[in-house]
Amino acid sequence: MASSKNYTEVLIGGKVFTLSGFESEEYLQKVSTYLNHKIEECSSSDGYRKQSSETRSILLALNIADDYFKAKKQGGTLESDIETKDKEMYDLKHELISLRMQIEEAQKNEQEALDEKNLLEGKVKELEKELSKVELSSLKIPYVTNVTAQYVTDISETKNLLARQISSSVLWQQSVEKMIQEGVDTFVEIGPGKTLAGFMKKIAPEMKTYNIQNVEDLEQISDLIHSRK
Repeated sequence: MASSKNYTEVLIGGKVFTLSGFESEEYLQKVSTYLNHKIEECSSSDGYRKQSSETRSILLALNIADDYFKAKKQGGTLESDIETKDKEMYDLKHELISLRMQIEEAQKNEQEALDEKNLLEGKVKELEKELSKVELSSLKIPYVTNVTAQYVTDISETKNLLARQISSSVLWQQSVEKMIQEGVDTFVEIGPGKTLAGFMKKIAPEMKTYNIQNVEDLEQISDLIHSRK
């Protein structure tokens, strides 16, 4: 059902008028207040008062139109600002969601790392238990351990180093560099493939590197090494 019209008596320019519209009486009174303000504002100018009634009406209408377009422009600016703020808010929410996902992923990785750490610690204890049953002879030749990249001369250190090797980083390059510093100039890789020999070419291409994959390789390289002495 359509709203009924409101009729309100207002005072405009010193005369009483009856305004009607579907707007509230309060709104219609505000319209009359605005018109009275514009009339008063224009009438304060000597140039305006000297004009004919028709010209004054046109000037008043121009002032009202000027207010309208300024207000419209301001409204457009405010709308643009609101759209900008809405976009910034959307971007901020998107960034917060992204950060939350990163935090959840980091927490997941942290838990996985903790689980892996606990698993490795369990394996270390298992190996330590098995190694405690093994009797080792004294070392005749020092060796470089990948756990510390240092020479081992005391056999009592070997069991602990073997257990630590499960969870420790492999310091293979550092171990090779340590041996080179100590004067080693020939390296022999024993086992299938030539992965370590390939690494050696990158670390120290000037070093002599051999690979033994079978008995024939062993005999050939043994003869070659002996011939160099």
